[in-house]
Amino acid sequence: MRILPSPKWWRDTKPTDLPAYGALQLQGKVDALDLDAVPVDPASGLRDLFFHRAHVTGLTIPLDWMHLTVTWSEFDNCTFTQKGGGILNEHGTSAQGSLAARPSIYRNCVFQGVRFKGLGGFNMMASRFENCDFLQCKFNGHNATETDLVNCRFIGKIDGCNWFGTVPEHEHDAGRRNDIANNDFSQATLTDNIGWRGHFDIDSQIWPPGARPSLLDQW
Repeated sequence: MRILPSPKWWRDTKPTDLPAYGALQLQGKVDALDLDAVPVDPASGLRDLFFHRAHVTGLTIPLDWMHLTVTWSEFDNCTFTQKGGGILNEHGTSAQGSLAARPSIYRNCVFQGVRFKGLGGFNMMASRFENCDFLQCKFNGHNATETDLVNCRFIGKIDGCNWFGTVPEHEHDAGRRNDIANNDFSQATLTDNIGWRGHFDIDSQIWPPGARPSLLDQW
């Protein structure tokens, strides 16, 4: 049997079998999701959802009160929504997780109101986004150190975050050049509290009129 090469977005990693630790673990082709089947962690009060080597198509995934883990998975034409990002439940926990604890890819997906944050939110980590829309998402407290962004659109306020063109020295994949090209920020409100770092390709993006940002190359 001919062994197919791993997709480029795997980033030279090799998928392993990871423990489900009580989460609903979805693998293979996924085109339906029963939220009632997602178990609730009694310690955090969050539903525990885990996509591992999954190919997910056409789903709407509400992230409210969700702990999400994604590894070596691909999503096509999916919508991720979150209302009231950052609100704590009775356990003192907010919805959180990783869109790519191991490399994963999102194509033609929509992220509506999602809170991207290192702690108490959803991190991008080793994600690749192609032709995705980020609508009224919250980025305060987020560092996109190893994220690919290609032909994506951002609408809404972007504040208090860092975007890296190259993976910084302290990260696992240090020195990797992130693929960041032709993203449309023309309908975004950009504050001065944003770091475009690590040789982020300023010239390849579409900016609001008169709001072309400056590059900060320090790590």
